[in-house]
Amino acid sequence: MPRNVKPLTDTQLRSAKPRAKEYSLADGRGLYFRVKPNGARTWVFNYYKPHTKIRTNLGLGVYPDVSLKAARDTRQKHLSLLADNVDPATYLKNRNNEAVQASSNTLQKVMEAWLATRAEITPRYARDIKSSLMTHVMPVLGDVAVGEITPVMAIDAIKPLATQGKLETVSRICARLVRIMTFAKNTGLIAENRLYGIKDAFQSASHSNLPTIAPQELAKFMNKLAYASITLTTRCLIEWQLHTMVRPSEAAGTRWKEINLEEAFWVIPAPRMKAKRVHTVPLSNHCLFLLSVMKPISGHLDYVFPADRKPKHCTSSQTANMAIKRMGYKGKLVAHGMRALASTTLNEEGFRPDIIEMALAHGDPDKVRDSYNNAKFLLQRREIMEWWSTHIEASRSTKLKVA
Repeated sequence: MPRNVKPLTDTQLRSAKPRAKEYSLADGRGLYFRVKPNGARTWVFNYYKPHTKIRTNLGLGVYPDVSLKAARDTRQKHLSLLADNVDPATYLKNRNNEAVQASSNTLQKVMEAWLATRAEITPRYARDIKSSLMTHVMPVLGDVAVGEITPVMAIDAIKPLATQGKLETVSRICARLVRIMTFAKNTGLIAENRLYGIKDAFQSASHSNLPTIAPQELAKFMNKLAYASITLTTRCLIEWQLHTMVRPSEAAGTRWKEINLEEAFWVIPAPRMKAKRVHTVPLSNHCLFLLSVMKPISGHLDYVFPADRKPKHCTSSQTANMAIKRMGYKGKLVAHGMRALASTTLNEEGFRPDIIEMALAHGDPDKVRDSYNNAKFLLQRREIMEWWSTHIEASRSTKLKVA
């Protein structure tokens, strides 16, 4: 039978003096108060390891930093572990390793890991995401473990942006933080994503339509374009985007290998499209003319509209915007607004809305159905594109200057 031990008291602990040799006072059930010759007083838990039955000691801390009550509470936790055949020393080691691992999973490191797994994100977009987070969030939260980040911490980090009225940026930052924390949850780094809903702490950004011109202003725009002090490549780029109804980045990045001159098609690969779906553009006669103008300039290069200083690269997606602004359309029209101009004109002319949406690459979220519909209505889309080009050309009094 185990020997009965009289529990220790705080008075005994305070009055325990060092001796020439180390000695221990027993509190019972494996808990000992150890006094060393140098005056150090520590707690020790003595037990048999569950599987090897080897007797061992486990330090519980220094007295009085660890009180008698705290030492007894820890003893009880260890006895509970032993009842389940769990070695307290092994349990503590594993828990400490988990804590170290958790503390190393900082927000910045998890952001890097998340971006590395996003195959659907283009390198350019990934750089934009990283830049925004490094600028506005990481200086405050970058070194904080993801498991320790609370909604209040995230909101406080973003508040300066909201104070400056940059609500669009606030919205993007919130969305990106939520996605990173969802990645952390899905990879087992945290138990739950506590940042859901942080965007509700801020005022919503008011969305305004991109500047565009009315259909009756097209003629004036085309005449200004004809006499604008811009390069031939930029002039052709603006017309190409206007006639094809694509987005600025899609137009600027046009590659010769994407063009089928014989069948008069331009096939934009999925990675270059906003919706990540292949988009086929039937080319009107004027589009083919624009390509013939650009052929002597860039036919030997990869891109139809090369950059002036770096011809192996495409021109910037902002080239058309800057030219349009210099033409006197600042605040009145942007390159992307030419799509709205096309949509308004075609709808007013009575063309089928669903065909117009396909021409604008506003397709069906169902990729299979979307591809089927695009192929099925290709003839109608070609008619729309030809009508639109004819309408544009009829509106101008001065033809494209090619020299």
